[in-house]
Amino acid sequence: MNFRNNENEIESECRLVSICSTINENDNMIPILFKIPYQHNRSPHLMCFNEDDNNILIYSLYSHKFEYLSLNSSQIFSIYFSSDESILNVGYSTRYHLFYLSTYRKTNRFVLFRLNEKEKEIEIEEEIKLIDSKDHFINVHIYENIIFYLYLSSSSIVMFGKYDLENSSFISSISFEKKLYDYDEKCPYKIIDFTVNNSFIFFLIQLKNKKKSKIILYDYENMNKLHSFDLIDSIKPLSIISTQK
Repeated sequence: MNFRNNENEIESECRLVSICSTINENDNMIPILFKIPYQHNRSPHLMCFNEDDNNILIYSLYSHKFEYLSLNSSQIFSIYFSSDESILNVGYSTRYHLFYLSTYRKTNRFVLFRLNEKEKEIEIEEEIKLIDSKDHFINVHIYENIIFYLYLSSSSIVMFGKYDLENSSFISSISFEKKLYDYDEKCPYKIIDFTVNNSFIFFLIQLKNKKKSKIILYDYENMNKLHSFDLIDSIKPLSIISTQK
């Protein structure tokens, strides 16, 4: 998934392009293209979609600032955040009507928050300690009442953890120690991001020693690999996003 300027049109417009293939045949590619009125400076950004209000929260990895884009009014606002921490990922929970974020290894914070649109600032609702100080997050997402989080343990093993928000309890973690190898490509890989529902988990991966990214599909229940496909024309993708809408 690429977030980039449309160089053939006016500079203040960007386009979000997604092209995927469910089968390894060029005839089965599905192009999706739409425009949003946002002046993009070509620096890396994180995004999450607020399905309740039809808005997008945008975070700049360079300036460490938030912006809020209304898809209804096509207006964009700066959002104040009191912390200067480097943020790893942002997301939105439709079940709890809250945004969330995780931070890099220096702090390893996971925070649930809401946006005060009147004051244009972030209001923290809850902070949950998911990992130890010697571990560090790879990425964190919420689906239904479960927080799913990938992290690198102090023993350098990639772990997949779960936390039940309703019961405030941890669920047994899964080790990825023997899974981080693509036998079709004959190459190790690292996980960049993931998305989850009640049937599948999709991992966005980058093949090591190759300039190539892929999506790997796993079964939610037993974590067996079901399928994988290449990302077409992707340049260092940062995240994978899914929405029920």
